[in-house]
Amino acid sequence: MARKELIDFFKSSTVQELVNKNDFDGLYRLFDRAFGRPDEPHIWELTQLLLDAGIDFLKYMRRIPKYCFFSTNVEIVDIPSRIQSIGDCAFMNCHKLLEVYMQPKENRKIGSFLFFGCDKLHGIYFNGQITKWWEMSFEQNWCFGVPPKTFVACYDKQIIWL
Repeated sequence: MARKELIDFFKSSTVQELVNKNDFDGLYRLFDRAFGRPDEPHIWELTQLLLDAGIDFLKYMRRIPKYCFFSTNVEIVDIPSRIQSIGDCAFMNCHKLLEVYMQPKENRKIGSFLFFGCDKLHGIYFNGQITKWWEMSFEQNWCFGVPPKTFVACYDKQIIWL
């Protein structure tokens, strides 16, 4: 299937319904069928196709799986409050990622090596007070590999340098 056909395929109502239901297994099955290959698809390929198709799937998800955005062309990410966890290496090697906007969520689990290799990342903007930032559950090394001078700017004008 050509890339244009795949993008049209992922714009279909079936895909949107699966996204709305947080049914990544269903999306994987569709992805397998679309590519016609027996091996399990890499989640970042699915993510890039959804991004290319203009589907705002993140607002429907409850978690961001491991490697979800790995090496995709995403530039700005807005993580809604409904996201309960962000898997290890979720944004690894996103060389175009500039900014991350994050809504507060108590007990949100943050995986390790989250922004490793995101060499253009300069800021994480947290729409909550600094005390809410520290209420999240961080894995050791969550910010390992971020560029120097990357910061977290909190709603109460507190800055955390990573």
